[in-house]
Amino acid sequence: IGTRAAGGARPWEEGHARARQLRDVLHLNGAPLPTIAHLSKALGLAEGELEQAIIPTPSIALLDGTVGMNERKSPGFALIQRSEPAVRFALARALHDYLLAPGSGETVLTGSQSDRQMLNRAFAAEFLAPASGIRSALPGPIVGQDEIDTIAERFGVSNTVIEHQIQNQGLAVISP
Repeated sequence: IGTRAAGGARPWEEGHARARQLRDVLHLNGAPLPTIAHLSKALGLAEGELEQAIIPTPSIALLDGTVGMNERKSPGFALIQRSEPAVRFALARALHDYLLAPGSGETVLTGSQSDRQMLNRAFAAEFLAPASGIRSALPGPIVGQDEIDTIAERFGVSNTVIEHQIQNQGLAVISP
């Protein structure tokens, strides 16, 4: 049971599909993007260009970040100051809304369960830690916390992102 995105896919299925399509276009395969510099290079941006578009923002209740555009339609990403992996995850969500959600214009990133928020979270998870890359890093059909920690470090994301990817994509069983 779940809400459906445009075209009948569940929002998270659409998010995963969009991330795989963008990774294919960028010829990333299952390669990790563990830093903002790696992400910037993958997107074909000049060194430091993506970092300059990020505006660190103090924490605001219920808000993860915002995307806005200047008069030249260049984006600016106001992201809540957190750990580097959390900022990259929010940035990937914001990039989805900027690049792949035409007409969304200025958007807000939240923790809500709306279709758009679920879609951009699924996109970020698959874009930063693709199932294909995680699958190749798994030691077997059962994975423990130590292996999850190692994979999370390799992809530069939180353990939670890896756990969700493993469970949601049916990659392995997580041992207690």
